[in-house]
Parts: sequence; C-alpha cells; structure tokens
Amino acid sequence: MPFPGGRSADRHLHEIALYDAWLEPIVSATLADEGRLSAAHAEMLRQRREEGNQALWAAAGEAGEAARSHVARLLRIEEALAALPLD
Repeated sequence: MPFPGGRSADRHLHEIALYDAWLEPIVSATLADEGRLSAAHAEMLRQRREEGNQALWAAAGEAGEAARSHVARLLRIEEALAALPLD
C-alpha cells in the first residue's frame, strides 16, 4: 500500500494505486532508455492528460493528506515525463 495509514479496502486508495501502477512502467522504461520517452508512451500520456485528473483528485481528496501529497507527486512526474525528448 503506497499511503501511510490507509485502509486496504478504501476504493479511493485503489484509484490512486491504479494510477501509480500505470505510471511506474513508463518511468522505468524511460529511465532504461536514458531519459528518452517512447512514442507509444508519449501517446499514452497525451491520452491520459486529455481524460483529465478529476477522478484522481476526487479520490485523493477523500483519502486524506497523504494521498493528496502522493497524487501531486505523481502528477509532477507525469508532467516531467511529457516534457522529455522522444526516442
């Protein structure tokens, strides 16, 4: 569980954990490719940004401060990824 003090059955935490699990392989692949983002991952990030973050922020708001901080960090990572050069 990525959040201190979280309840494992909390659906809000599940939403955030799903996003975290979606983002992690993109970060890993980008690091393995010396900081270059693949075209496929760039497209995934573009589509994700089009969808917006309302559901993610709503889940974070219900889950508490630790979750909000975690989501803010994940969104900063997503933003940084989108700014990287393409492979």
